[in-house]
Amino acid sequence: MGNNMRPSSHLHSGTISISRSFSVLYLCLTILCEAASAEVYYVSSTQGSASNPGTLAKPWTLTKAKSAARAGDVINLLAGNYTSTTFGVSGDATGSADAWITYQSYPDPDGAKFPSVTFDGGTSLYIKIEGIDVECLSGDYGIHVAAGVSHVIIDNCRIHGQSGGVGPTV
Repeated sequence: MGNNMRPSSHLHSGTISISRSFSVLYLCLTILCEAASAEVYYVSSTQGSASNPGTLAKPWTLTKAKSAARAGDVINLLAGNYTSTTFGVSGDATGSADAWITYQSYPDPDGAKFPSVTFDGGTSLYIKIEGIDVECLSGDYGIHVAAGVSHVIIDNCRIHGQSGGVGPTV
């Protein structure tokens, strides 16, 4: 009996090891699939349409991108003058802790110009804006992060203002 117990015990131990290996493999594949599903879309302040597919040749509007984006997506903002925008309003997509949504000026830094940008909604947005130009000519702020909002990155942006406009506020 003693000899029969050892192989059984050894098999049980091996089964746990194999089970853990499959769990780790499943987790890795899940993460890779989520990363692989991230998309790149394009937005135009003048040529965009909500019915377009969001390609460089047929870009979206910013409103469409804000609602259609998914965690991990990159939204390229084509050069142009955009209206003031607020991220985090009802219907807007948010990223996740491991897959932020990035809105970036494309193809050149500072090419996408905004009079103001607000982050609102009182929640974690997981949104990054990169390389945009915010010139506040009037109003209270250039960039504003409202109370209760977290997980916002403002990277390599040009923020300036005059006529009562100010830079970032929190």
